[in-house]
Amino acid sequence: MSIATSPCRWLSCLVLLSAAVLLASPAGADEWLEETHVFNLGVDAPAFDSTFEYNLDLPQFDTAGGARDLVAYRVDHYLYSNYTYSVDPNPTELWHGADLSWRQTWSSTLDSEPWYPMNQSSGYVDARAGVGAICAPGFAGAEPFETQSGIAGYESHADAAMLARLSGTGTATMACTHTLSVLTIAEPARWPGNVPPNQRVFDPELIDLTLDHIGMDVTVTYYWTPEPTSLALLGLGAVALLRRR
Repeated sequence: MSIATSPCRWLSCLVLLSAAVLLASPAGADEWLEETHVFNLGVDAPAFDSTFEYNLDLPQFDTAGGARDLVAYRVDHYLYSNYTYSVDPNPTELWHGADLSWRQTWSSTLDSEPWYPMNQSSGYVDARAGVGAICAPGFAGAEPFETQSGIAGYESHADAAMLARLSGTGTATMACTHTLSVLTIAEPARWPGNVPPNQRVFDPELIDLTLDHIGMDVTVTYYWTPEPTSLALLGLGAVALLRRR
């Protein structure tokens, strides 16, 4: 082995060894590369007991001609309500109380099959929110004030069939369903202990609620790795080029 050719041979051995290690050891989550897509969906001034349907067009994962491999995906969500409410019991010598709660659900399908959440038999993505008030005699009411409530969550999947459906050069169109419903207007479960039962008035008109917006923030993250065989071939091509020089 001549001194002139030894660097190329050493480099060739190093590339082959690196490719062998890469093939034998799947990348851990901390070694995966990421591609992220963010969606913000919502309805202004929604009506209770309404259903809203729309499509979410997710760019498919481009394998770049087989040079990279999709190994998993993750969906993060935040389902929320923006609302304004005031409390005005028209005070008397009695205590007034009421609880108002509502529910949102969100689900989506890809090619008529569940996509997110994957297990849609468990109630879809379900956000419950509520406003409750108990007012003492003489309470003068309150100015309207705005707030937000919601839930966040995620799912991660590495199912081969789903990864194949999400790979390509076009878009994966998700059919989404967003529903809003009033759950209940109920008497508070906990009145102050010092209030006699005969002074407790269930007042459904106690809370004046306006839903300003319901929304869903969705982040889809593709996790991918360079395809090992392609890396090895690229490395060998580089070695061949060095040898020719």
